[in-house]
Amino acid sequence: MESALQPLQEHRQVCQELLAAFEREAAGLQSGELTVLAEVDALRRQVLPRLQELTRELRARREAWERLPAAQRQMPAGWRALLEENQAMVLRLLALDRENQQARLRLGLVPPAHWPAPRPASGQGYVTELYRRHTAA
Repeated sequence: MESALQPLQEHRQVCQELLAAFEREAAGLQSGELTVLAEVDALRRQVLPRLQELTRELRARREAWERLPAAQRQMPAGWRALLEENQAMVLRLLALDRENQQARLRLGLVPPAHWPAPRPASGQGYVTELYRRHTAA
């Protein structure tokens, strides 16, 4: 049982490490201390492959667990809390990373090659949407 919990605990540890880094990045972006960004980028490149590996392992374990008969799918009480904690942490990571990327864009720290692609200009209702936006403003 303990070995089945290990990947989940490792996942939480990696997420906590990333969360701390993203919080340092946010503080650096707000204070103008841009030297932190290189450190966070290096950590991100180092940690993300491990996070992806753990995610694949957890997905495989979940699929194996789902194939078990319903009687054998009993989940210990601590597991559910750990799963929910990990899910909440992943959501915080995604939100904070998105905020940091938006701050980088506003400060002009993202090269144009990495800018998000604009919405296509063609399509149904495009002109109507333009008129609506400009008349509302």
